[in-house]
Amino acid sequence: MPHPTPKIRDAEVAAVVYTRRNVRTQSHARAVLSAIQALPSELRLSSFAPDETSEPRDLQNDSSEFEAAWCGGVGDAQGSRFMILTSRRRVGPRALVAFATARRATYSSLTLTIPKGLPSPATDPLLAVAAGLFHAFDGEFGAVRSRGEFLDQHGDADGGASVVGVEFGALLPGIYFATLFDQSLVSTFPSGWSAGLPATAVHSLKSGGVLVQTAKTPHDWKSPDAIAARKRIREQIGASRFFDRGIAGVRGLGSPQ
Repeated sequence: MPHPTPKIRDAEVAAVVYTRRNVRTQSHARAVLSAIQALPSELRLSSFAPDETSEPRDLQNDSSEFEAAWCGGVGDAQGSRFMILTSRRRVGPRALVAFATARRATYSSLTLTIPKGLPSPATDPLLAVAAGLFHAFDGEFGAVRSRGEFLDQHGDADGGASVVGVEFGALLPGIYFATLFDQSLVSTFPSGWSAGLPATAVHSLKSGGVLVQTAKTPHDWKSPDAIAARKRIREQIGASRFFDRGIAGVRGLGSPQ
C-alpha cells in the first residue's frame, strides 16, 4: 500500500511535552494554567473538561475548578486520564493532557494543536509558547512539529503512525523543527553535540535544558538545511538513541499516536 498522501490536516502544528515526573499536583496545575493564560490571543484556550463527555467549564471563572480536575484521581492505577482544553472557535486550538497511570515506565503528555488555517504565531512566539509549556509541565522531552513532519518520521505504509513513547528517556522519538531537552537529558549527550549548528539554533531554557531549532518555520522541515541539521544533531547525539521507523513501525511495537 502506498504511503499516505499529504492532506490539509498534515499542515497542523503541534507543541508536545512528555514527562515521567508526577505532574498531578496543585503547583503543576497552577503553572500550566498560567502558561495557558499567557498564550497569544490566536491560541487562547477558554474552556476545559476532564474527558470527552463532560460539560466544558470556563477556564477564567475559578482556577480552583481547574486545579481540582487536574489533581483528581491521584493514585488511580486503572487507566490513564485525560483533560481537554478548547477555544471558543468551532475549529480552533485544542490542548490534550494525558495523565499517566502510577505504573512504572509510563509518561504524561501535554499537546497543543494549532489547526491549519488558524493564524499561527510567528516563529519566536511559537517557540516561547513551547518553552513555557515545557517548563510548566516539568517536561523531559518536547517538540514543535507539523503533522506532515511527524508522519514523515513516524508514518507507516498503512497510513498510521507509531513512535516509541514510554521509553523516550532512553530512546528519543526524533529531531523536529524544534526539539526540547531537559538538563538531565542534555547531561547525557556527548561533548560538542551541537557543534556546527548556527548559534541561533540552540536556545537555553530557564529550567536548564535547551531548545534546538532546525528550520525557519515548522513548515520548512523539507528544506535541505533542515534535513542536514536534523541529521547532524542525530549523529552527534548518537543515532542509536533515536526511534527507528524500521523497527518501531512494526505492528505491535510502537505506541500509536
